[in-house]
Amino acid sequence: MKYAICLLILTLSGCQALHSPSEYTYQVLNVVDMGQTLYIADNPDRYYENVADWAIGRHPSRRSVVAFMGAEAVLHAGVTEVLLRNDMTKTAALWQCLTIGDKLNNTVHNYSIGVRMGF
Repeated sequence: MKYAICLLILTLSGCQALHSPSEYTYQVLNVVDMGQTLYIADNPDRYYENVADWAIGRHPSRRSVVAFMGAEAVLHAGVTEVLLRNDMTKTAALWQCLTIGDKLNNTVHNYSIGVRMGF
């Protein structure tokens, strides 16, 4: 897992998007979501995944959670990067608003039903 985190940092280190406070916000929420999804993976008798179940299943393994959330982090930063480099600031702002809102909604809902973070 530490190698995956190092690779992610190296991949994103030259990314203009990471200088954006909204991208930081999304990435922090993604880490919270990953922690909650790991908690779900560790408690299959109590919880199931219903947002990303199409990709990682209703009862995901820890490995699939980390791989999916890592890919999601890179993909999100990549889309943000493309939008910012092409001076599509309004589109980038809309993209950030929608994706941050979705992540926030999911993490707050998870917390409300007892899902904590399981790192």
